Amino acid sequence: MLGPRITALRVDQRVVLALIVLAGLVLRLILAWQDIESLAISVTPDDTYYYLQVARTIVEGNGPSLDGINITNGFHPLWLALLLPFAKLGDSAFVHTATTLGAIIDTAAIVALWWALAPLTKRVLVRAIAVSFYAFSPPIIFSAASGMETGLSLLLLILLFGLLLRSRERDPADYGYWVLFGVVSGLVVLARTDSGIIVAVLLLFMAVQRVRDLRPILLAGACAGAVTLPWFVWNIATFGTPVQGSGEAMSLWRHGGLYPMGTGSLSNTLSASWNQLSFAFRNEVPNTYFFSKHYLTALVGVWAAGTLIAAKQSANARLAIQKHLFLLLAPAVGLALLISFHAGVRWFLRPWYFAVAIPIVSLYLASGLDVILTWLAEQRQRGRQLQYVVVPILLGVMITTMYGMADKGMDKWRPGFQPWGPDMLAGARWINEETPEDTTVAGLNVGFLSYFGHRPTINLDGVVNDGALDALRKRELLAYVQAQGPTYIVEYDLYLFNFYRVFWGADLQPYLRLEQEFRDAVQGFPYRVYSFDSDQ
Repeated sequence: MLGPRITALRVDQRVVLALIVLAGLVLRLILAWQDIESLAISVTPDDTYYYLQVARTIVEGNGPSLDGINITNGFHPLWLALLLPFAKLGDSAFVHTATTLGAIIDTAAIVALWWALAPLTKRVLVRAIAVSFYAFSPPIIFSAASGMETGLSLLLLILLFGLLLRSRERDPADYGYWVLFGVVSGLVVLARTDSGIIVAVLLLFMAVQRVRDLRPILLAGACAGAVTLPWFVWNIATFGTPVQGSGEAMSLWRHGGLYPMGTGSLSNTLSASWNQLSFAFRNEVPNTYFFSKHYLTALVGVWAAGTLIAAKQSANARLAIQKHLFLLLAPAVGLALLISFHAGVRWFLRPWYFAVAIPIVSLYLASGLDVILTWLAEQRQRGRQLQYVVVPILLGVMITTMYGMADKGMDKWRPGFQPWGPDMLAGARWINEETPEDTTVAGLNVGFLSYFGHRPTINLDGVVNDGALDALRKRELLAYVQAQGPTYIVEYDLYLFNFYRVFWGADLQPYLRLEQEFRDAVQGFPYRVYSFDSDQ
């Protein structure tokens, strides 16, 4: 009888996983296949089109560049590499290919998460709840279909977490496993460079656990370094730094433009950093990926209390949580440091930077629920009775959570996550239709403009243009624009005359003449096309 039961259990697991995967894929593809206008307002940020345009420029033989002239490293290389085979497709086809590819890869992450949870629990219900938390998270679904690297980054991080949870049982002489850990770690960094913070923390935690024999950790670290070495060598040789200039460009803006440090005193800087950190942890992170920070606080409190009570009452439950507790801390600590770096040092935090919060919460959710159910299973008759109460409560909480997150997602979907998207798209199409092919345009946020405008486009905020980044450092951006000689500057007045005012080095207004403007979408500042006269 034992054999058929095991077979039936495996079939049930596959059916449950297949249903979750199918539903998750459908939701992701629904977003990925929206028309370009809908994608512009709610799914694909301006950054998406940087990837697509740089990929196009590479296949045209002009190297990694937005305008075919100024070389850039303002991208994450693994995702860009995946886009290259499709770069010759037409505008809409390439966009939809990128969004579809991201949706499929993130669906694969659902399967990877099911696998990663195996060391924490064998219970199908627990794994289904934890995986569903990821599969049906609206912010994750939107990020997956955005045409950016988020889905790929999450897939690799989840695989790495699964390897991490299996590392405790691995023999130091199992070289294949440690090489695999290192290779996946390296790919994680190539998928998103800042994920190197999480990789470093994971390796450190494993080193502490295996302090008597560090050879496997050193091997994994060496393999990770070998995978990433060509990327970092190219960056150093070409740009004089191992990391992307886009990171510094956004920091320059936040420090010097959006949140100027005033006197520049240490106390002012520390105060600003603390404010950014506080806002990130108390508001931005919980309110982005969880529909209410208060609900999240209550949920975590109940989960923690239940886990502690179960561990105190049951030796088996206590053993289950002790087995993985130390290694489970590693992803959480890595995430906290990642958020602290972006919020407290760079002062710039975007939702996809910390999307890994959802799979990390899924790990903790699975571990806690398994501990609680292990305790209940030991209670015999009373425990069986309690399970009839606890399991419906768990399902009710899960349904409530999913409903709340979906409702919040719809509230954002209706007006659009990025109301400026249609303006940028309209501006790009105006340039494409109303200007000669040899026209050169410039702007600060130029993803849409470069991709749909089909004109050489100079990026001025330094995200994908090292020359502009150097001008920002010197606060001589106007002189740089005069040297480049664009015919038009296309941008929001909010950015031109407010956020980047301190970087021009002189008054920009006399050099501009208004040609066209589009609907007000960002704080009442119109999106405008200005002709630029370098000689005033």
